Amino acid sequence: MHLAVKIAVIALGGALGALGRTGGTALVASLSGLSEHGRILGTMAVNIVGCFGMGVLKAASEVHHWGSAEVNAFLISGMLGAFTTFSTFEENSVSLWRGGQEWLAAGYMGGSVLGGLLAFLIGWALIE
Repeated sequence: MHLAVKIAVIALGGALGALGRTGGTALVASLSGLSEHGRILGTMAVNIVGCFGMGVLKAASEVHHWGSAEVNAFLISGMLGAFTTFSTFEENSVSLWRGGQEWLAAGYMGGSVLGGLLAFLIGWALIE
């Protein structure tokens, strides 16, 4: 794949992934009823869903040779790369910790990392 095409494909996927992250986070936040921590719960949910999707797509691509290089660049590097938000994860963790909510910060970090890993493995296992 030509570099310019790869960049364009990833950029388009990234734009859609960022919109999905923003919408998904807002949806979970509004449904949670947690005014103060709804956004943080939304970020965790989006990261876990994104990790599941990454597990499915990576297994489909690597085990079953599904999708072209362009499709994989669009979905994996672009869309899911922008959909999952570990920079926001870090910011939320530090905010909770610095706000004196160390236990909530630890639960958020552990739930995000372990939940994301479990979701990735389940996604992989479903496709493998």
